[in-house]
Amino acid sequence: MAQEAGDYIDVKTAFGSIISRHNTDDDWKAHFNARAIISSAFEHGILEQLMGSDNPCISTMKLFQIANSEGSKVFFANSGNFATVKPQLHNYSASTLNDLQFQVNSGHTLILPDDGQLGMGQWQGLGYITRYESGSSMSLGMIIGGGYHGGYGSNPAQADPPAVNQNIQTNTNNNPAPSTINQQVTPHSTPQSIESVDMAGGSYLYNRIDLALGGTSSLGPAFGRSYNSGLNLEDRGLGNGWTHNYDIRISRGSHGDPGLGGRQPVDSAAMIIALYINLDLMKNQDDIQGWMVASLTNKWAVDQLIDNAITIHLGSKVMEYIKLADDLYASPPGITTQLMDSGDNTFSLRERFGTCLDFNTDDRITRLTDVDNNTMTFTCS
Repeated sequence: MAQEAGDYIDVKTAFGSIISRHNTDDDWKAHFNARAIISSAFEHGILEQLMGSDNPCISTMKLFQIANSEGSKVFFANSGNFATVKPQLHNYSASTLNDLQFQVNSGHTLILPDDGQLGMGQWQGLGYITRYESGSSMSLGMIIGGGYHGGYGSNPAQADPPAVNQNIQTNTNNNPAPSTINQQVTPHSTPQSIESVDMAGGSYLYNRIDLALGGTSSLGPAFGRSYNSGLNLEDRGLGNGWTHNYDIRISRGSHGDPGLGGRQPVDSAAMIIALYINLDLMKNQDDIQGWMVASLTNKWAVDQLIDNAITIHLGSKVMEYIKLADDLYASPPGITTQLMDSGDNTFSLRERFGTCLDFNTDDRITRLTDVDNNTMTFTCS
């Protein structure tokens, strides 16, 4: 990932060796093609994960989706039909048309839209797939911008380092690891030494209730502080590494690991389905319909990994909820508390036995209601 006129990501050349368990050429060819086209979708997906979906980015798969939504034709072109395809292409430069002609004459197959100036935001350009097969080797090029490979931002702008850092830090804290497990709400306890050192990650931990009136929330306020030396670079208002039990909020972001199977199977249901569809099409439908449906499926699958994570901050603890394809949210492993989307850009956290935490559009807690309908309200400034 780098930045010139805008942010971009590019894997210039990737090599792979795929062997069929059944010694079938169709198997390894399908795997090769399926892996390549979903990798193209990841190129726009990674940029949008880091920079936010309000800064949409471009990849070959995204351009195919744009072509489809605009009703543009997309051709499956080769040396046998390019003479009839070429007159239907528009907004391609003469040099690009000559290059396309050279490719088909050399045995390449092209999947290309009729419009060579597709775009989004301030970005416009071409995007197509070029495929070549010779004996037991294949190549597949995901071309964007007339020779510019990879994914590209649609609006030239400077990256926002604090936003990128916040997203990365949130993902780091949510990934189960020895150094982060003490921050996560989990049914399993983590061992601590007599000096309150987390024996899994090595952080020094401190928890103290300073003031308690009227019992537990929501019957009365109880103010407590927590310290975690592993968070010594974070300041939540009480100093670096410190937080308190009423620091209750949500943060929104993108987290790819759960959607790729890094947490629990339900998180990755959309990607599993998409990969099966992708592989089936690449093996059994090598035509324009098969390639277009696979491309749109891949774009949809990667989009499920963007703006898909809601992190609940409960003082010193966090819980991450992953959005599923049906717009419901998967709870962390072993947690029965459900996250509900209220439909007005606000969320509610509902425990199994009735306790509910309501959040406002600023992602701060506004109300805590227990099973007996006792309520504590919050005003944040």
